[in-house]
Parts: sequence; structure tokens; C-alpha cells
Amino acid sequence: MQVLLFLYGSCWGSFLAVVTSRHRHAESILWPASHCDTCHTPLHYWQLIPILSYLLVRGRCIKCTANIPPETFLMEIGCGLLAMIVTDGSQISTYLLVTLWLAAAGCDQATLTFPGWISWTSLLLSGWHLALPLQLLGLLGFWLIQQLYHHWPSLPLGNGDAELLWCYSLSHSLNASAAWLLTACAAALVTASRTPHQPIAFVPYLTGSALLWWLWSTLITVP
Repeated sequence: MQVLLFLYGSCWGSFLAVVTSRHRHAESILWPASHCDTCHTPLHYWQLIPILSYLLVRGRCIKCTANIPPETFLMEIGCGLLAMIVTDGSQISTYLLVTLWLAAAGCDQATLTFPGWISWTSLLLSGWHLALPLQLLGLLGFWLIQQLYHHWPSLPLGNGDAELLWCYSLSHSLNASAAWLLTACAAALVTASRTPHQPIAFVPYLTGSALLWWLWSTLITVP
């Protein structure tokens, strides 16, 4: 069972790596077919096998020998390993949410943006189990965020960051949300660039904090 979970997770991670790469290069995730980012040579079917294909080609394109970003390999392994700790159906939505945010973090780190559909999918994953009034509240909050940034696009916090904050708060208690946000802010203060007036990618910190607290609650047993 664990092997199957790892395989499913690595395939999901391979897709998320494509999402990140395509967003970085302003390409659709549907078209064109998978190809080398340098020489644009289409990939053979065996080059699409998660993890194994990267090892077989030794991290290089077989046509132009350009380096394949190791982030792809790490995403496949990471999502596979995270899938192995999913022990029941209630954790599937959390797994999907956190791994989607890993893709958003990669996009945000490269471009300070990420695909809007990740926010909407996060809202769905965060609110599907809630009562109808809370689901409507979630949609209302999302709409208000959209309107706020439409009229004031230069707010210090990015609209994507605000959307992820809202999604997390829907599915977690006030204390859990505060601890998550505090951890992300502390990490950003310690490690982010000190260049004045230079925007930072905050989604990686939100994602790292969410991953940390999920692993803590899943793997650490409190007596």
C-alpha cells in the first residue's frame, strides 16, 4: 500500500512540477506536449516516468544535454513521500492542498505570481466539508478579496497571499491559523532579503509553515 501511495504521489508531483515550469515560461499546462525547456525537443514516453526518467538521463536533456532543473526530481520524490503519510480519507484534502501550495510556492519564487486556479482549488479543498453557511462565507470572503485588490492593487500583501490566508483560516481554528501565520512571518523575517522596498515571495513561507504544522500534527504524537 505504501508503495502505491508513493507512486501515486510521485505522479501527482510530476504534474505539479509541470505546472510550475509552464507558469515560469508563460505556457499552457495543456499545450504543447512535454518538451525540453532549452531545445524544445518533445520528450519520449519513457522520459515522462517520474523519478526514474530523471535518473536514467542523469538530469540532462538527451538532445542538447542542458541540465534539467532538479526541482522536478525533488517535487516528484517529495510528493511521493508525503503521500505515504496519508493514513485516511480525511487527510487527502490536506495533502492535495499542501502539495498544490508547493507548486504555487515554486511559481511565486520565480515570478511573484501563481496560477489563479490554485486559489480556487484551495478554496474547494478547504471548504468542501463545511456546513453550507460557512461555504457561502468562504465564497463571500474570496469575492471581497478579489474586489479589494481590484480597487487597490498595490497593497503590501499580494492578493494570492491573501487568498491562501483565507483558505487556510476556513479549515483551521483561530489558534492554528495564528500559529501557522506567525511561523511563516518569523521565517520570512529571518531569511528574506533585506533590500528596502523589494517585494518578497511570501507563498513559499506560507507553504513551508503549512507543511511543518501538518507534519507535526500527523507524525508527532502528543501524550
